[in-house]
Amino acid sequence: MARKLRNGLLALLVLLGALWLALEFAARATARQFARALDPVAVLEYDSAGLGWNGRLRLDAPRVHFGSGSAAPTLTADTAHVAAGGWLWMLRGYLPGADPLPAEAVLELHGSGVANMPLAAALGEWLQGPGPVPFATEGCEGAAPTVAEYARLGIHGGTRGDRIDYRFDADRDRFELAFEIARPDFARLTGSADFSAFRPAVFSDARARAELRLARAELAYHDEGFLGVRNAVCAGRVKTSTSSFIDAHMAAVDRFLAGRGIRASDDLRELYRRLVTEGGTLRLTTLPDPGWVPAAIAEYPRADLLRQLSVTARLGDALPLM
Repeated sequence: MARKLRNGLLALLVLLGALWLALEFAARATARQFARALDPVAVLEYDSAGLGWNGRLRLDAPRVHFGSGSAAPTLTADTAHVAAGGWLWMLRGYLPGADPLPAEAVLELHGSGVANMPLAAALGEWLQGPGPVPFATEGCEGAAPTVAEYARLGIHGGTRGDRIDYRFDADRDRFELAFEIARPDFARLTGSADFSAFRPAVFSDARARAELRLARAELAYHDEGFLGVRNAVCAGRVKTSTSSFIDAHMAAVDRFLAGRGIRASDDLRELYRRLVTEGGTLRLTTLPDPGWVPAAIAEYPRADLLRQLSVTARLGDALPLM
């Protein structure tokens, strides 16, 4: 009896080992499929690929290059995990004619970064500091506060983590996207978008891009306790009160916006002052005009763009502001 039990356990271990090996090879095949699927718009490279313990595809040191040469815009990460249906989905990589990209998936990046990205550089002017914080250093005297200064007041931070969820409904030509950019102790940015008239050719075909429509989108900034500490650090540098620094910060933000041809309304300024003073969550929501064309965003005059996007701002549970 004991011998039969031992042989049965050995057979089970051999079977599990063979299944794991098959899934490991399937994960590598799936990674190669992803790289081929991205070929029209980008080049995906990675040090290694395999199967995570939770059934997710794992990419070590992934790099996505939008072009060729050392100056090409590049997205990087320490690791990336892709979830799209568990182990059974991974085995689809062996099937002929399998779609290279799943209809829905979750992508998680750890230690992500960018290089030579004009858009990231432009956003970096608005989202400053060690975390994705709007106007983080505006009005603070001297050099940007150091990690050590924040740490003395309990803000230690951690590795940045990003998450992207998407779902494509081919029957309705609907594409739903959600994302999160998180830096512990500093801030989280979350967002979502719902597109209609979406076809996969949108990335390579101008006609498909012209037909794409945005049904709804939201961007939210969640303070993780950073703003209060930033106020205290910057006020302490010039030995003034926190409220006096907030006044200086508001004036600096006004100058920043004015330099870009923007003037915030009094209601919006008051909403932002409350965020800086109290923390919380600030949401921007848009319900665009059905005829608005996302691909032509650069062609709209600013006044027309704001009218067609119909953007509202909301802090916590307060009433939204146009």
